[in-house]
Amino acid sequence: MTLALSVLLSVNDYLADMTVGQIMKPVALQNRVARHKLGLITSSTANITSLLPFCMYFLFCSGMVASILPGTDGFTFYYKSIWFSFFTMLSILTSILFAMGIIPDIGPMKKHQQEVDAESEDSLQARINEMNHSTDGEGVSDILSFALPLVGLASVLAITSIIGKGIVLLPALWVGCLISIIYPLARGTIKFNEISGGCISGFVNQAPVFLILMFAFGFGSMLSEIGFSDYIVSMFGGTVSKVIVPLLVFIVASLVSYTTGSLGTALVMMLPIALPLASAVDASLALTFGACYSGSQFGDQTSPISDVLIMLSGSNEMDPVEMSKAFMPYRMVQWVICAALFLIFGTIL
Repeated sequence: MTLALSVLLSVNDYLADMTVGQIMKPVALQNRVARHKLGLITSSTANITSLLPFCMYFLFCSGMVASILPGTDGFTFYYKSIWFSFFTMLSILTSILFAMGIIPDIGPMKKHQQEVDAESEDSLQARINEMNHSTDGEGVSDILSFALPLVGLASVLAITSIIGKGIVLLPALWVGCLISIIYPLARGTIKFNEISGGCISGFVNQAPVFLILMFAFGFGSMLSEIGFSDYIVSMFGGTVSKVIVPLLVFIVASLVSYTTGSLGTALVMMLPIALPLASAVDASLALTFGACYSGSQFGDQTSPISDVLIMLSGSNEMDPVEMSKAFMPYRMVQWVICAALFLIFGTIL
């Protein structure tokens, strides 16, 4: 059930991380499931967002690629390259296998599950009653308010992209936005004079995203102007084999993202270096991008200072350091597999 809900809510970068834990806590308690498991499944499944053409990092990476590699269609490049983000794919696979019970509890996760299993029935029932009491009187949301804008967006995106023979995003965004306004108006959920205030509130909420995108593109352009990428290429271009470039990029991006706790920061720092270097040594650009994205996502979903883990821990009422420790054995197995895949594909491609 947690897996299905995480898939449904993964249409937004942070929606699943912030809400699934809150929704599933009573169910997890009743079935004696450690909340750490909810966090692992949710964070891993939320990586589906990276595959959607309206997520923040789709726009973020597309813009950066276009500024780093002039003449490249950032949208097309992203969708050809994101499938080489092996960490993304392994995380989604891990969430499915873990939810099915095929991947066992290991390390701290096993300890936390044993603690839940050992809890007395009276203590467990008291916690369930307290949680049910705190949620009395809360209304039920209309699922169509969530689903219709997404269906409209996806439908128009498919049609316009087929007609345009490429990804055409803007008309789909307008349709999704209009549906999200018209439907609640028709139901009487909102009044006409509340639309402008809602739109302004939405823009304000997304202001940090716009600022991040602006600074990211500015940073990439600045590095290009001062010739930083050329400097890196001149230093390592003649000494680094194209076979190991994706692996090196993956390792460095993993370190940067873990120490900063940010996928975006790692991408901003690594993409302007990794792609020109790959181009200079004739390594696969798509594979190198996938390595950069994979490494950046590793730290974002493992570091205790990551916004992802902080939101997950808040949703599940846990300590982010404790959650990070519970995730680490699974993430390290994924990391080793990814490293091997980047070395193998670096040799092939």
